[in-house]
Amino acid sequence: MNLGVLVAKMPQVLAWIDRTLAAHASHAQPLTSWNFQRLIDYYSAGRIARTKVVIVPSVPVPARAYPPSNSVRLLDRFRFSAKMI
Repeated sequence: MNLGVLVAKMPQVLAWIDRTLAAHASHAQPLTSWNFQRLIDYYSAGRIARTKVVIVPSVPVPARAYPPSNSVRLLDRFRFSAKMI
């Protein structure tokens, strides 16, 4: 993938991230309200305290506005989601 294409799209991607976070902010719960006991082994207490969790039916992905490369075609085949058991 051409790095120049990625760099040129970065402002649009960051704006999409900001819009997505804002759209889900009212449903966000503190990560500390979930019982993920081992996260402290990998992340600082401050980061964990600042992190929020939102339950969504599937992980949002931005629309592509550039010709797909082989690596992007591979990602298009996946539908990302997560379930907690």
